[in-house]
Amino acid sequence: MIGLTKAVALQYAKDNMRVNALCPGVTATAMIRQTMDRDEAARKMIEGHAPIGRVADPREVAEAAIWLASGAASFITGHALVVDGGFLAQ
Repeated sequence: MIGLTKAVALQYAKDNMRVNALCPGVTATAMIRQTMDRDEAARKMIEGHAPIGRVADPREVAEAAIWLASGAASFITGHALVVDGGFLAQ
């Protein structure tokens, strides 16, 4: 997906179209919340994946997407924005 993002970004850059990828980590969706509420061991394991020590709130992922689509990111194209609480930095 990242390779496709870069290829399409290069293809359409001259048309002033930006193409980026959003790469979220574990996010507190209904399914994740249900699992975490049901099983304390699962909660600790899920929250322990990210160095930040918690899962993302869906709003945090949405805010990253909104920023990436905004004029504030107008010179960014072909980028994979990781929103994972530091998981890939490990």
